[in-house]
Amino acid sequence: DYSLNSTEIDGNFTFCRANIAVWTASKLEHSGTIIGSEQHLSHGIIPATPYEGDLVVGTLPGEPVPPGIDSYLIIPEFNTPTTPETVVNYSFSFNHWHDLESDDGVWVEYRLSGGNWTWLPLDTGYTHSIPVGDIDVEGTPDSTSIPIFGGDTHSGWISSSVDLSTISEITDSAIIQFRFRIVTSESSSGSPGWFIDNIDYSNDGAVYGLWHHGCD
Repeated sequence: DYSLNSTEIDGNFTFCRANIAVWTASKLEHSGTIIGSEQHLSHGIIPATPYEGDLVVGTLPGEPVPPGIDSYLIIPEFNTPTTPETVVNYSFSFNHWHDLESDDGVWVEYRLSGGNWTWLPLDTGYTHSIPVGDIDVEGTPDSTSIPIFGGDTHSGWISSSVDLSTISEITDSAIIQFRFRIVTSESSSGSPGWFIDNIDYSNDGAVYGLWHHGCD
């Protein structure tokens, strides 16, 4: 029984995405060939099952992501710690799986109190980089390249995280928000893209709750 009663619902949230409808929830039931944790489709390899629970959010699950896409998934705003003293093990983490072509890339961005979206450095790092070119992005380590998850292979489920206390002015801002962004090259022939699960925003110094922690 996967339904929720009134005592189990904290609130309702709305996915926000770019002008092209790329992101959607999926149970990953796409009639692929299952080999261990992998589901093999004609255009690439996606997860056989979610990392946790019954659902993931991903880019056109079961279909190839077309070339020339610049799309993002925005998750709800979170309150930030009110004082430095309440910043205790303050982190953002998620599990994800990507299968992209060599010139495609995915990464995470954040903004404080409705400011500009900024590339988010992760403590666990990114795997590759792509040229900035005409991509509109702020906060990258240099002006010529963007650290990304990518490469011409599938990743399997991996975990990524960041210590949010390292972000300057974090305690001077009331709100923080995150988005997951995918860019595909004009020459891309279509890959599965990016699948995300188990998003966790937490701070031991205050109770904020969790968003999308899988569906049990």
